[in-house]
Amino acid sequence: RGGMSAKIDAARRAVKPGCMTQACIVASGADLDCIRSVFSPQYDLSYGKPKGTLFVTPGSELEKQALLELEAETAANGDCISQEARNSATAARDEARKLQALPQEERTKILYTVAGALLEHEDELLKANALDLEAAQKDGTSIQLVSRLKLTKEKLTTLASGIKQIANQPDPLGVVKAKRELADGLELSLITVPIGVLMIIFESRPDSLPQISALALASGNGLLLKGGKEAAHSNAALHRVIGDAIESGSGGKIKRDIIALVTSRGQVADMLGLDDVIDLVIPRGSNAL
Repeated sequence: RGGMSAKIDAARRAVKPGCMTQACIVASGADLDCIRSVFSPQYDLSYGKPKGTLFVTPGSELEKQALLELEAETAANGDCISQEARNSATAARDEARKLQALPQEERTKILYTVAGALLEHEDELLKANALDLEAAQKDGTSIQLVSRLKLTKEKLTTLASGIKQIANQPDPLGVVKAKRELADGLELSLITVPIGVLMIIFESRPDSLPQISALALASGNGLLLKGGKEAAHSNAALHRVIGDAIESGSGGKIKRDIIALVTSRGQVADMLGLDDVIDLVIPRGSNAL
């Protein structure tokens, strides 16, 4: 009773210097596996990941051991995730530079191939989307969110048509927007160029993924995408289909790495620190996002 703050205060009093107790764990009493893992002589992986909060006597050997284990785990996970994040961002940048060097005709061909792939792999995409819809219903997701989450044949047809429209637009690169003569023989020109590598964070609208991808490809930018977890299966399937289409449409000149799919919050946090590789971060969604 008394809420979490009362439990934390009781745990701290129990392990304060001078008390007989050296360790105390605050955990859910409704989770039997959690209780078993706490009282088991040895940790058993079948109980799942460790749960609860450990309180120990300050300055004790147990505290030192716990801190050492925490530092080792944090360092191992941090190095792994950070390196993975940097590799994804760097690969997207490298492929974007190759894309920028291609003539508009070849970038247009890539976009048409992506549009065709969405229709060609329609059944595969709808099956993946059905898994997300099933999970959403089990989780009691709101009707509005389920509606945004749902892909249909009509939506895929509209997406393919929209990508072709983007492909048919005038080349956005190399356009002279303004020109000014600063001195005799010295001109200053304002010319459109790619931004570089974009990181787009969007919510549970899987149809956003091909739209954003098409705009990035048309403008010669690399892309890192983080969608909502509710659309995990749909996003993975769309990313796979679009990646195949990019490699096919470019004749292997551009690798699928130009568009990376970020799957964890840890990767997002790491990538936000890669300002030497990522040029712009755009959150796309509700005010809460």
